[in-house]
Amino acid sequence: MRIRDLMATNVITVRLDDKVSEVLHMMNIKKIRRVPVVENGKVIGIVTDTDMDRVSPSGATTLSKYELIYLWSKITIRDALPRYQKLVTIGPDHYIEEAAQLMNQHRIGALPVMEKDQLVGIITETNIFDGLIKLMQVKKSHTRVDLKLEDKVGTLAAVTSLIAQANKNLLNSTVYEDSDHMFRLILRIEGHDTDEIVEELRSKYDVLATKKMF
Repeated sequence: MRIRDLMATNVITVRLDDKVSEVLHMMNIKKIRRVPVVENGKVIGIVTDTDMDRVSPSGATTLSKYELIYLWSKITIRDALPRYQKLVTIGPDHYIEEAAQLMNQHRIGALPVMEKDQLVGIITETNIFDGLIKLMQVKKSHTRVDLKLEDKVGTLAAVTSLIAQANKNLLNSTVYEDSDHMFRLILRIEGHDTDEIVEELRSKYDVLATKKMF
């Protein structure tokens, strides 16, 4: 699944001289937590509601409400944008796992999507989660089977062949390394009438757990 399949395209942007109070009000209405910052037609960073809260006047102060209002009127996005922020972007034809890796590596929750130096969208952690749910088809009624298998050529093909011979539909499979020469295989077999194929798998492989989902 590519970034363009999941990204939001109606991107709201702000400028360095925009007032923090106005931007926060807009973000609350739109129910968004971050916005790209654009200067001279170029994306220069992303500012979050946390960044803006950090520079906003605190309610725990001896200042009068008039002084607070005055302070609010002076604070801009320029004040809130992290000074040494590194702008990390991604292209629309990259895959969601690439976006997830970048977000994890840089400890960020969103990426501007750039195409030919133009902002065409934004992808967030929520978009990534939605994509993973679609890829794994976890909303469909299915039986999850967790196996521990030897890491050798043909093992995955043998397992999926058993499922096909039982006339069952494999929604998806996920593989990850468990230890040297061993790996974990997560199967999602469509439906709940899967007892026979589960027992067949158990007779041939190390089945760690099974669960009927949704």
